[in-house]
Amino acid sequence: MEAWQEMDNTRLVDALHELIKDIEKIKLRIEVESKVLSKSKDARQIALNGLQIDISVCCNWINTLINLNRLSKTQYGDNWKPEYLNMIETALRVDESEVSSAIPVIEKHMIDYLRNTLTTKLHFKIENLFKNILKALDCPVPYGFSKISAQMLCVAEISSKEEKVTPENEDMLAAFPGLRNTRYARARKATPKDILKVLACMRNSLHTNGMHTENDLICSIDGDDFEFHKNKPVSCASWPHIVKVIRANITVLESVLFSTRVLNLREEIKDMFAESMYRIPPK
Repeated sequence: MEAWQEMDNTRLVDALHELIKDIEKIKLRIEVESKVLSKSKDARQIALNGLQIDISVCCNWINTLINLNRLSKTQYGDNWKPEYLNMIETALRVDESEVSSAIPVIEKHMIDYLRNTLTTKLHFKIENLFKNILKALDCPVPYGFSKISAQMLCVAEISSKEEKVTPENEDMLAAFPGLRNTRYARARKATPKDILKVLACMRNSLHTNGMHTENDLICSIDGDDFEFHKNKPVSCASWPHIVKVIRANITVLESVLFSTRVLNLREEIKDMFAESMYRIPPK
C-alpha cells in the first residue's frame, strides 16, 4: 500500500479529482473518435457523466467536512471541538469528556459512508453501461454482473488471460506447492475480469455486513494485493484501495469503449436507465 495508506481527507480529494480528469479525457476522446458529443443522450456519455458526478459529489461532502473543521478552529479557538460537533450536527450522543476522542470516530463514519456509497453507485453505473452497449450491439444481455462483464469483455475482444507469477515466486511454488494459496502466489497481476470483479466484491460485501461470501479472489492491482477470502471480512476496501480500483476500472472502461465494435457505434446508444438527475446541465 502506498505511503498514503492512512489517507488524509485533502489528499483523498486530490486523488478523486484525478479520477474525474481521467474520465473527462475518455469523454473527449469519444467525441473525436465516435463523433458522439459529451452532452448528448448517448448511454456512454451519460454513464461517464454520472461517474464524474458521483465522484464529484463525494469530493464536495469531504471538502465540506474539511472546511467546517477549519472554520470551527478559526472562530472558536481552544473551544473548537464541541462547536465543530455542533456544526456537523451529529445525532450521536457524545459526553463532554469524550468530545476529543469522538471527533475522529464520527469523521471516519462519515467518510466511510461516502466510500461505501461511491463504490455501490459506480458499480451499478458500469453494469448498466455494459447492458446498454450489449443491447446496442444486438448481443444477449445475461443476468448478473459476472456474466454481463464477461460477455462485454468477450464482445470487446479484451483478454483476461492470467499472467504467471514472478520467476522467483514460481521457483518457491515449485518447491513448496502448499504455498499456492499464500502470499507467494499473489504476484499475479489482475486481469480486466479481475478488476471488474474486485469492485463487485467490494459492493457485494455490503449485503453481508462486510463479509465476502463467494469463492476466494486474490490478485494485484497497481502493485497492491487484493484478497477476498470466502466467509471472511473484506480487509482491502480502504480509501487507497478504492481509489486504485476505480482507476483500474476506468482503464477497463476505456478499453471497452474504444474496442472496434463499440467504437464503430456512431449513433447514440439508448440509455435504458438514465434519470435526469444524473445529467450535467449545459453551461
